[in-house]
Amino acid sequence: QGGGMNSNAYRDIVLGELRAARIRAQLAMVEIDTLGVAVKAGLMPPSVAMEYIESYGLRFESFRNYMEISQIDIMEIEEK
Repeated sequence: QGGGMNSNAYRDIVLGELRAARIRAQLAMVEIDTLGVAVKAGLMPPSVAMEYIESYGLRFESFRNYMEISQIDIMEIEEK
């Protein structure tokens, strides 16, 4: 094999990466739940929660599309 990685070592690396990805996903779910609680309690405006989530690479596509179609300004909603 010329010093290359054997299939067991490769499998173990992939399994480790999958475990790490699962932990990152669980952390993201906890953070999303926490943001929801903060918005519901009025401790954080929805736009800040959306920015925070989007900074993780997640999207509110259907909501954003609705806002664009309806020409609604998120900041205007929050001021009311």
